[in-house]
Amino acid sequence: MIKVGLMMCTFHEGWYGPNPPSFEEVVSMAADWGFEGIEPTGPAYLSPPDYDRAARKKVKELVESKGLVISNLCPYMNFSSPSLFVRKKEVIFYKDYIDLAVDLDVKILRLEVASEIRLGELGPVNYAREFQKQWEWGKECIKECAKKAEDVGVTLALDNHWFAPIEENARMIEELGSPECLKINIDIGNAAVQGEDYIDAARRFSKSVVHTHVKDFRKLVPAILTPDVVTGERCIWSVCQVQRIHWVPVGDGEVDVKGFVKVLKDIGYNGFISLEDFHGKGPWKDAAIKKSVAFLKKTLKK
Repeated sequence: MIKVGLMMCTFHEGWYGPNPPSFEEVVSMAADWGFEGIEPTGPAYLSPPDYDRAARKKVKELVESKGLVISNLCPYMNFSSPSLFVRKKEVIFYKDYIDLAVDLDVKILRLEVASEIRLGELGPVNYAREFQKQWEWGKECIKECAKKAEDVGVTLALDNHWFAPIEENARMIEELGSPECLKINIDIGNAAVQGEDYIDAARRFSKSVVHTHVKDFRKLVPAILTPDVVTGERCIWSVCQVQRIHWVPVGDGEVDVKGFVKVLKDIGYNGFISLEDFHGKGPWKDAAIKKSVAFLKKTLKK
């Protein structure tokens, strides 16, 4: 049975505004609004150094007392930084999240190759050459983290964050020898911005899909072309063409949520579909979240 979760980046300061709600407050809101799980995002929510064993036990008890589960931990990593020091630091921090997942009895940990890197930061470079460098840096970091994840029974779910094509994540897994601990998280909002066929991807990589994200938008025109655009080349891990988009409640925009839910059912997926909402602080945010979760639950019942 597919369940509806709340991704806590919804309340990060950048999307929400000053004075975002605490972890405890978000847990209570998620329960009140009808969610079945939460997806803490770090380091804003549940950063490993801030929680000793006793504190982690209290977190688990709090979530369970509200009738929720933690579907997935969602740290933001940068495994493709040009800096070796940064990459090593990120690997150490990510391994701390693996320990946190074990202590919280969470089986899935989100993974991305790059969150902060921009090819444009490297100056006027050959994009194909630089992408390959980033790819290899990321692969080495993932390989190291996967060893620990496999030992403790945690699944790492590669996410198409920063508009990395779902197909590229599947290729990364294949190049790493397809270990059982490496799977895929599909974010249909990110895929839709790029014009990627996320429904086809869910079918093609059905055996690897262990978690999903959903958000919705309407495109505005004209599109904004970023400095990263290079004629004739595709910038994989950076945004090539950013559409001007207006975030809307799930079901009110251009993302084919119903079609995606149908294919998830067809492939026998029984995990979470986690909602992201990028409205700012205000009554419209609460209304958008409530409308989105109602739409998702209604769609899942069909």
